[in-house]
Amino acid sequence: MNILFRYTARQNLFLLASVLCLGVGIYLLADVFENLERFIAADAGFLTAITYFAVKIPMIISQILPAVFLLACIVQIRLMANNKELIALGAGGISPLVIVKYFMIISCIWGVIQFAFSDYLGIKGENLARKILTEDVKGLSASQKTITGVWFTEGDYIVHIQEARPMLKEGVGFSAYQLSADKNHIENIILADSFVTQKDFWLLKNARITNTKNYSIKEEPSFQIALKQTLSAFVVAQSKKTFSQYSFGELGATIKRLKNSGSNVEALKTSWHNKLAYAASLLVMGLLALSISLSGKNMYICLGQGLICIFLLYSFNAFASSLGAKGGLTPILAAWLPNLSFGVLSCLWLYQAFFRTK
Repeated sequence: MNILFRYTARQNLFLLASVLCLGVGIYLLADVFENLERFIAADAGFLTAITYFAVKIPMIISQILPAVFLLACIVQIRLMANNKELIALGAGGISPLVIVKYFMIISCIWGVIQFAFSDYLGIKGENLARKILTEDVKGLSASQKTITGVWFTEGDYIVHIQEARPMLKEGVGFSAYQLSADKNHIENIILADSFVTQKDFWLLKNARITNTKNYSIKEEPSFQIALKQTLSAFVVAQSKKTFSQYSFGELGATIKRLKNSGSNVEALKTSWHNKLAYAASLLVMGLLALSISLSGKNMYICLGQGLICIFLLYSFNAFASSLGAKGGLTPILAAWLPNLSFGVLSCLWLYQAFFRTK
């Protein structure tokens, strides 16, 4: 690690920390205006409110880090240009590609940090903040969380659940359609007022089994059905939280369980790929910063161009993710297409900037 890289990394850290503090402050200020009244109305303590806002900081950092990195790099490179540092480096025989290489290395480091914040610290903090807001402010417990309108398949059964409480492992409005061995027709229709999930079976209460061959109806006060599906997997799919607020491992495990039950997992797969793509977007932001800064001379115009690029990239990412969730694009393409598109454009822009300076 030479002196130039240490100098570049140290200056980048200082500028990024400055812009990051400003961005986090704006986010927290907006959150204070939105939720402070709730804490006052619920008579929550001062420490509870401070904890709520403090634990949200890691998730905020993970969300705004790519944009902050782009702006910080633009400021850094323009300062180096205005102070004649780039000219001095060129006169000393140091290729501009060395600067590009150093910024790409710094981008990779910040990408790893962003993924760590997003996948661990941010998730932990967001879950704690949601728990404080739900239980301490709104007075709701985790056991009251419900899911509705669930469909899944397991073995010979197609199952529909009207409403369930996964934490209590119980629900109401159970319907199951048992298929024949050749899967061509329905043999039995099983209805139940309520149910309780066990490890190796589900226990139905007040069950009614209708045989479709002779239309005979059999009523059972309790009936065991061979289902092992856990309801916790469907909590992710129906949660009010965005999929990005679940960890990389949680999304992967949920995709596997829901895929085996026949559920649509396109939205979950898109979010899973987005976890990696969003961290990798730091590389794209680094290329964009170099392209903008080396092709322009006015820092304020460069910052304006950077803000436009941030808006376009985020809009493209939201549009592609929406298509991926709805099946319009494959999940991997929906997640990575914005990065690939802007990465190619920024490389061409950077090449043009180098060509112009020669």
